[in-house]
Amino acid sequence: MGTIVWGTQGLEPDSGFDYWRETVCRAVLNVTTEAPDPQEAFHGSIVGRSFGDVRIASFRSTRHDVVRTPRHVAEGDDSVLVSLQERGQCRLSQGDERLLLQPGEIGLVDGARPFRLSFSEDVRRVVAVLPRRTLLLKAPWLVRGRPHRIALTSRFISLARRHLLELARHGEAMDEMSASLLADNLCNLIGLSSDAGAGARPDRLHEAILAFCRGRLGDETLSPGAVAAHFNISVRTLHARFAATGQSFGRWLLATRLEESRRALLDPRRAAEGIASIAYSVGFNDLSVFNRAFRNRFGVAPRQHRNRDLA
Repeated sequence: MGTIVWGTQGLEPDSGFDYWRETVCRAVLNVTTEAPDPQEAFHGSIVGRSFGDVRIASFRSTRHDVVRTPRHVAEGDDSVLVSLQERGQCRLSQGDERLLLQPGEIGLVDGARPFRLSFSEDVRRVVAVLPRRTLLLKAPWLVRGRPHRIALTSRFISLARRHLLELARHGEAMDEMSASLLADNLCNLIGLSSDAGAGARPDRLHEAILAFCRGRLGDETLSPGAVAAHFNISVRTLHARFAATGQSFGRWLLATRLEESRRALLDPRRAAEGIASIAYSVGFNDLSVFNRAFRNRFGVAPRQHRNRDLA
């Protein structure tokens, strides 16, 4: 997990903004940048880190806009941008939604739809790019394509800020397991910030269902029927609760089991435990199915994932 630093210092004035555009794409997300005044000198710097499928970048710059177009969206990368505004304001627009982020506030933007971020003055911020599927496991109330603001008065915002800053400033000193746990905690804190976005309140029954299932991941008989019976609701109602979050029960359960297996593989306390044992402990009963699902999700086989962290 290395650190890469980019900056416009030392560049010719007429090439600094083009360099910045390429830098933002590499460190954060595939976007374009726009200068309010092409004749105005532009200055900026970014410190970027990545671990697993999470990217973290802290940057400061003079005023400019960041735009994600339909063409960028079509190229993929289904992520959510979680940004901490440290200095200056950010005007955020996505679809018909308009938000203003003040220093200390956190914004969430769905990368699966076009958006615009406008910085009308010097700005300093931290951005975490998280897989949307990972964040939805902890914050099922997030609505696709709708930006959210976690205000200064929101619950747990100080803890969320601390996690973002820790990842941005000290991520290089952490092993992948520690950084991954910190990112998971960030997702948990975002999920607990239920006032993010007007009217965005979590479904308490759905939250209880998720907690029940997380506590029984190792039960291979966990099924929609069993869960519905436990909560005295119909299977149809159960599926409707998940459909409202844009993710089916089966997909959520598979993703959660895979996330738990990934953490277990990186846990030094379980280093002597075989991969099959870990797969069975999170509810898989077929090792070949587990290996295939793990590779599809994370891009590497379970053994490679474990060995990469030990290397």
